[in-house]
Amino acid sequence: MHQVVDRDGALHLRYTFEVKGDGVPELPRVGLTFETQGAFDRVMWYGRGPQENHVDRCTGAPIGLYAGSVHGINHQYIEPQEHGNRTQTRWLELLDERRVGLRVDAVTRAAAFDWSVWPYTQEAIERAMHPFEIARSGNRTVNLDAAQSGVGGDDSWGARPLEHYQLNAPGRWKLDVVLRAQR
Repeated sequence: MHQVVDRDGALHLRYTFEVKGDGVPELPRVGLTFETQGAFDRVMWYGRGPQENHVDRCTGAPIGLYAGSVHGINHQYIEPQEHGNRTQTRWLELLDERRVGLRVDAVTRAAAFDWSVWPYTQEAIERAMHPFEIARSGNRTVNLDAAQSGVGGDDSWGARPLEHYQLNAPGRWKLDVVLRAQR
């Protein structure tokens, strides 16, 4: 892990995730999760969209410039689960109504990242049996991922993702982003 704050206050994060050895289960995602202010209710990004997409479900989501609200970009599935992922993102802005907030940039095009933003925590999703039971927090949960496993379901909803869409050991993944205040 390498973190540098430059004189403009931008935080450069370079994380390398390496999994060695046999017997390690498949990883669902590799990345960072943090919380921001609940006032950051608007998102704008340059990457795949506008709808939710995944590494094995992205060809129908063209790369472009998209915007929406945190609530508007998320889909409530009948059974609560992670959702709202966007792939191959070059930059992301989380903004309040005055367009003040946080900007995340991939350092290079090859360092494009996946992301999702929720008005509740991962734990709240896991505790709920139905969407109306998900307890909203006053903050935003932000997931920045170097990689995620695919969702699978190629021949039925029970099918596993193809092997090249799985995050298996041994493996090495990098997340190389810059976080800065957006004013």
